Amino acid sequence: MIMKLSSSLLGITAAAVIGIPNNVNAQQVYPCPAAGTSSILPLISNTNTTSLIRLPIITNPNGLCILLRHSKVDGTKRVHVVRSYAGNAWELSAGSFTKRDSGVAIDCNVGDVYECEVTLPPLAVDDTEEYVLESYEYQISPEAEASRFLEQVRVFLYCIVIYISYYCNNSCSNFILPITYCLTLSWFTIGNIRSNT
Repeated sequence: MIMKLSSSLLGITAAAVIGIPNNVNAQQVYPCPAAGTSSILPLISNTNTTSLIRLPIITNPNGLCILLRHSKVDGTKRVHVVRSYAGNAWELSAGSFTKRDSGVAIDCNVGDVYECEVTLPPLAVDDTEEYVLESYEYQISPEAEASRFLEQVRVFLYCIVIYISYYCNNSCSNFILPITYCLTLSWFTIGNIRSNT
């Protein structure tokens, strides 16, 4: 009994020392579910407290995980909160939670390079909302991969022609710079198209 009491007192003291607000729930790690499924964040209730949770970063190069808020009754009124995909840290998703005063905050400098801390605002007091994690996996056919490779080659060659004709005026002695520039441009162009599809 004495040991339990001391450990609980130590926990209260530690929380006070590091400055954890009283209105913030304790951290809980919520791993994303398997691709094509969803999972409810059960420990977040409709209280007036802000919830501080940890979310592992998605390392699958074709993976996407989204944290959203929706109606507990029928799943409508879906609002995306944060997302992680293809090894990228958690970030705000487009929507109402991107506003400065939305109450959502992300901190990926928490010691573990594979996790981020996410602060979530309280749910509706009438117990009609819940936070949910949804996972997806992007699949691409070999034909689409070949098409993207050819598109990269096309962008690269077009870039080289434009660069040489505009900057070199038929007297370009150093081809390292245009080749490097155009390779980077073609890689990023197709990479961004892929991440947004």
